[in-house]
Amino acid sequence: PLAFGRQVEALFPMVPIVDGIGLGIAVFSHDGWLHVGPDADADLIPDLEQLAAGIETAFVRLARG
Repeated sequence: PLAFGRQVEALFPMVPIVDGIGLGIAVFSHDGWLHVGPDADADLIPDLEQLAAGIETAFVRLARG
């Protein structure tokens, strides 16, 4: 896919975090790829990196079959 005449190389979906929402996970599928973008209020979800790593591990396992 092209954007402004250039090949799109990466997509980073994001859910805005507003008052009262601690965690948002955006998922975007495009051109055979599934992009997952977790976002969080650090005071409410201090271990977002652990969640992101778990999502990545799960997809690697799924890809292996």
